[in-house]
Amino acid sequence: MGRQEEGIDLGGPRREYLRLLMETIAGSPMFEGKENCKSLALDSTALREDRYYLAGRAIAVSLVHGGPPPTVLSPTIFSLLVKGSANPALEEIADPELLNKVRKVVHRVQGPFQRFCEGMKTLGVLDAVRKHPDSFKPLFCYEEHLLSADQMDNLFIIQLSPEGSNKRTAGERVVTYWRDYLQDAEEEGPTKVQKILAFATGASVVPPIGFSPTPSVKFIHNGEDDFASTPLFPIASTCVNCIRLPLHVSYEVFKDKFDFALGNTYGFGRS
Repeated sequence: MGRQEEGIDLGGPRREYLRLLMETIAGSPMFEGKENCKSLALDSTALREDRYYLAGRAIAVSLVHGGPPPTVLSPTIFSLLVKGSANPALEEIADPELLNKVRKVVHRVQGPFQRFCEGMKTLGVLDAVRKHPDSFKPLFCYEEHLLSADQMDNLFIIQLSPEGSNKRTAGERVVTYWRDYLQDAEEEGPTKVQKILAFATGASVVPPIGFSPTPSVKFIHNGEDDFASTPLFPIASTCVNCIRLPLHVSYEVFKDKFDFALGNTYGFGRS
């Protein structure tokens, strides 16, 4: 039987929804190109159903309401957003063949681009982008910035029991396991650190406006929850950005159970 997550919603489901929405938009036929450098593509169905407008609107809403930034647009598309023309200007392209190709691409997606811009005007986002392009460019164009174990650790407040108590001693032991696990995750690859963040908060990257409330780490002590037996797996409450860790006595068991939780959890709820 599953367990319901606490009723308080401080943004976890919203962040998860916006994360999935951004991934869906980036992978849709409205965009083409490399994974982290996409341009607008002409999709007649999307144009007819005004999905380009909806995509721009969704990105604007995600930026304002604590969701992830798109971070997949090509520098050329971002330049078009900011200035209305690509940078460098078409006239600066010396290769006639390349110039002709670029002109065809710009002309082909002119209609979709205009609707995309209209959507981006939602909540004043496009105006803000044009006023502060340098600040917004890292949110639209991919720049390799991997979340490290130390950065991940610094995102979370550790909530320990009072000093001198047995609970404090057990919690401090598990804190070392938590930090060792983050270091191991970083060595395994950046995606695992992102999975841990998504497990705890519903967001795989830190939102542009940060987290509210601040992510926290708590501990599962016997008798403090309605468990029939001692919990084996970490519990994530994305609504309040909290991860609760079981008090295992060895790192090997801690890591094994955390790996299982990451590999078998999808969507909302406590894991």
